Amino acid sequence: MSPFEEGAPYYVGLGWQVFPLAEGSKIPAIPASKGGRGFKDATDDADEISRFAKEWPRSNIGIATGAVSGIVVIDIDLRNGGTRSLADLAGRGFVFPATAEARSGNGGRHFIYAHQAGVKGSKNRLGMGIDVKSDGGYIVGAPSVIARSDQGSGGQYRWVVAPRLLLPCLPKWAVDRLKPAPKPLTRFEPNISSERAERSLNGHGESTGRLAVGASQQRPELGSIHSWQAGPPGETFGIRGRDDIGAGGISGRFGADRYPGNGR
Repeated sequence: MSPFEEGAPYYVGLGWQVFPLAEGSKIPAIPASKGGRGFKDATDDADEISRFAKEWPRSNIGIATGAVSGIVVIDIDLRNGGTRSLADLAGRGFVFPATAEARSGNGGRHFIYAHQAGVKGSKNRLGMGIDVKSDGGYIVGAPSVIARSDQGSGGQYRWVVAPRLLLPCLPKWAVDRLKPAPKPLTRFEPNISSERAERSLNGHGESTGRLAVGASQQRPELGSIHSWQAGPPGETFGIRGRDDIGAGGISGRFGADRYPGNGR
């Protein structure tokens, strides 16, 4: 049984979407020449998963991150200083809460949290060697096996702490760092030259002056036109967002202690 075929029922039971990865690799199994779309091929449809398992019988398993699966993943890359960055954050009081955790084939760590609107995928934003997988990303799932490469010694992915239906959210300090900064106000650029604008304003002033004089002569009770009051200078608009995350029940094929990659 391939890692994809073994792991898919369990992950779909958690509400996650999965797709096949090439044997011994992290890359998608379905090539673009055959209609492959990478992580966009991820699904929770049983018929589609069965078809993937037949067409790619030795495939690893990929798990789409972000709103489609309801998860965001903190990816600790040992080669690029992830462990040191974790220690540095903890020393300053910035700690990740306990959650589901997987060990990668190259010894890295995946912390799985509930997806939150506005949290984008990033690289090194929380520290060197700490990547965030969210919308538009994916992770390799247990019990996948990757070959030795220039990225590490390779090996099997496994769960250190198995995932459950309910996952904790990222801490506020991390969310604040990961949300995009507000966009600066756009500078107004006039479409006409300053000389033309000045002539236009001068002409408007002369016309207004003549109008005011004419009005005051015909109806003195109106006074000067310059004493009239305009309406409110502007209005404020709000934008409301919503993020709906769904999760299904755990498949009867796997019990609480039977998850892919735990050796049972």
